[in-house]
Amino acid sequence: MNDIAGNKDLLNKFIDKKYEKSNINYLHDYSLNLFIYEKENLVFWSSNLPSVSFKKEEIDTITKITELKNGLYLTKKKEFNGFTLIFTHLVKSNYQVENKFLNNIFNDFYDLNIDFEISTNEKKDSFREIKSIDGHTLYYIHDDIINLTKAPWQFIGGIFFLLGIFIGGII
Repeated sequence: MNDIAGNKDLLNKFIDKKYEKSNINYLHDYSLNLFIYEKENLVFWSSNLPSVSFKKEEIDTITKITELKNGLYLTKKKEFNGFTLIFTHLVKSNYQVENKFLNNIFNDFYDLNIDFEISTNEKKDSFREIKSIDGHTLYYIHDDIINLTKAPWQFIGGIFFLLGIFIGGII
């Protein structure tokens, strides 16, 4: 996410509306959505997937996990040339109602076939705090994922998930 947020040439293409399909595909390859605001007006969005509902004031300039209406997202806000850019990356969907079209699963980007509980709230019993490299709390993960005696494959999947976030090129 930081790599793309720091790519001034690419950001200017979106702001100036001189982007190409390959630029949109580049965002989609990393499962990123970009929202560009000019003052209070949304002037660009990169995807028509199920809407992400947020107030831009609630998104931080630090990349972090944010619980939005329909899921857990990595989010980041950047001020650039008089515009506010919001980057979102779905980690796990969280729909109030599930059906054959809407499922509460991890983003296909992670290729996880397991389910474990993540929380953005204050630390609960049997949850462990996961921090970013710079020491900011990203989220809390249920201890069952860490307990090797209960399900070793979940532990391994959880480690790959965490490694994907930290070194997978999206942060």
